[in-house]
Amino acid sequence: MWLGGFVGAGSVFGNAWLIPVLGAGAFFMAFLFGQILLGLCMESRGWLGAARRPVSLRQLCGAAVMLAAVVLLRL
Repeated sequence: MWLGGFVGAGSVFGNAWLIPVLGAGAFFMAFLFGQILLGLCMESRGWLGAARRPVSLRQLCGAAVMLAAVVLLRL
């Protein structure tokens, strides 16, 4: 419970600090990319009781498209 509070506070601080630096579009795409990447890692490793499933090529391609979107938004 305490860890969640610290992580949540860090997330709010990071939002307030990074949105003016990156821009809202690039920030939220990077945020979603991080969530997708963490989800893929959790499923492939079985972290926190998640069902262990191998990462498919389709999932990797989707993550690569998200990363390309972040890069394109920064240009």
